Amino acid sequence: MIAFCATIDWVFERRDNVSYTVHKLIDDITFITDEKSCCIYLLKGRDYSLLIDQGMDLDDLKPLIDQLVDNDYYVACTHGHIDHVGRSGEFDHLYMNKEDMAVYRDNKTIGQYNEFYSAIGLTFIDEDKILDMPEFFDLGDRKIYVVKCPGHTPGSVMFVDTKNKTVFTGDAIGSGCSIWLQVDHATTVKEYKESLKMCYYNLLLLGASYNWYFLGGHDRQEYMSKVSRYNLLN
Repeated sequence: MIAFCATIDWVFERRDNVSYTVHKLIDDITFITDEKSCCIYLLKGRDYSLLIDQGMDLDDLKPLIDQLVDNDYYVACTHGHIDHVGRSGEFDHLYMNKEDMAVYRDNKTIGQYNEFYSAIGLTFIDEDKILDMPEFFDLGDRKIYVVKCPGHTPGSVMFVDTKNKTVFTGDAIGSGCSIWLQVDHATTVKEYKESLKMCYYNLLLLGASYNWYFLGGHDRQEYMSKVSRYNLLN
């Protein structure tokens, strides 16, 4: 088992002149939060690394990632919402479940009804650079498996690191507070229930159990929720 701390207050370093905070969980997993507490994960491998989600900070993300890795890296997202792909335009490619293309296209207009999610100052990758999600990413020393979990969006996925017994869930099962199905493009509750059954089955096939770590897409949501019980990010 990984010796993660019991709370989210891991050892971290603050990078100068940027609003990102970098938390080193273990040698090959780095946890980054942006100014709006969106979670970005960098999984380092022997041959390749994997960047999961790109947040929605106004500061450039790619220079920071280039400092943190010394090999080529894949860029992927758990789903197409603005707060998970808001800096995707800095990169040469983006792996995304194509079921979320409609979600992705709505990002530039979402700020019209919610100022917090304004696209002003963000940068989105061109659609011709979006690649469909593979079954896994081979980092050389381990494979990171992709498990689909539609609900929050039709193309939501989780990334499973079996070596480190960790699942990166995005917003597929909530991040500290309950799952959001009240947003545009979300499935029905009935459809989500069936999705969870299949997701649970696929996680079991990969060896997941209750004592694994499940890391979501937003930090500190457990303190913000008015409707759900206290539940730490991990």
